[in-house]
Amino acid sequence: MLPIPNLTILAPKDGVELDAMMKWAVNENKIVSIRYPKGAVHENNGKIQTPLTPMTAEILLDTPNIIQKYDIVLLAAGSMAWPAYDAAKKLQNEGLSVAVINLRTIKPLDTETITPFITNTEKIIVIEEGQAIGGIFHYVLNQFSDIKKPLSDWHQIAIPDQFVTHGKLDSLRDQFNLSTEGIYNHVMTLVKKAVVGV
Repeated sequence: MLPIPNLTILAPKDGVELDAMMKWAVNENKIVSIRYPKGAVHENNGKIQTPLTPMTAEILLDTPNIIQKYDIVLLAAGSMAWPAYDAAKKLQNEGLSVAVINLRTIKPLDTETITPFITNTEKIIVIEEGQAIGGIFHYVLNQFSDIKKPLSDWHQIAIPDQFVTHGKLDSLRDQFNLSTEGIYNHVMTLVKKAVVGV
């Protein structure tokens, strides 16, 4: 849906946010697409709720180190926000400074909120429960093309270019690192590679 002009694309992290987005969308004189998954509501439903201001991202977790830089910034879309948050809590225990941004509005992207995090981190990881090709990751790269960051700083967790068999949602998410444990392991692998200079 990203190439459709003038389309607003929203992705709620949980049921409470979905309800707020629905109420907002029905009062707007514009085309709005709300992207949400099937399945149960996440156990953190409503745990953190920043008021839904139209077209703004939500800072779910903000833990810079003393020089206001992050080791990792996780940009999470919709259903991936809570797994990213839970993974970030585990990463904090490893001594890493981590920020988690719940994108909320995929298009137009809230570059004003996100830019300071992009410019002050070593690694940006876009997490989306969608196809790796032509998805949110490439859209985010395009939106931040004016920021001079090497491509090696950007990473993606998404569904690879392959057919996915039917299965339980939790099992499929585990298969593609789209779970709390998967995100945590993926980040730790990146960190270890950076340490040894691979």
